[in-house]
Amino acid sequence: MTGPVRRPVATELLLPAVLVACALLAGCSGPRSGTSAASAVDGCATVLPLASQEVGAGPTLVSVHALRRGEAARYLRELGAAVPTASPSGQGAANGPTSRATAAPRECLVVYRGPVGGQALRDAPAGASGQYALLFLDVRHPQVRRVVLTDVLPAALRRS
Repeated sequence: MTGPVRRPVATELLLPAVLVACALLAGCSGPRSGTSAASAVDGCATVLPLASQEVGAGPTLVSVHALRRGEAARYLRELGAAVPTASPSGQGAANGPTSRATAAPRECLVVYRGPVGGQALRDAPAGASGQYALLFLDVRHPQVRRVVLTDVLPAALRRS
């Protein structure tokens, strides 16, 4: 009489290990709730080194905002700064249909608090001062479009 055939221990452990690995991999590839790694501000990451270089080592980064059409002018009006009358070339209509979620921003606003030095001071209007430096940056052709120094942030940028 022969008894039941016994499989080696390694084979018995292999199946559960493969099942656990598959479950872990499936969990890593599924959709997630909460903050997405692909937000509108992601496009502003390309101009952050330029903004940092512009203000020097002193100030602290407060916030970064991807601006929609007309937002820069609204912020400038609220701050009492002159608003450009004509938009720079390339600021017209979008080139073909784009999804709002995937379209890269054209302009970003980077806000710093603290003593501003470097190029930002030279780019700000003569005699301007303030605890905040607002840098309006062109994303598609990385450059600083405008620097505003102020003691009061526009209402939409204040933390609640």
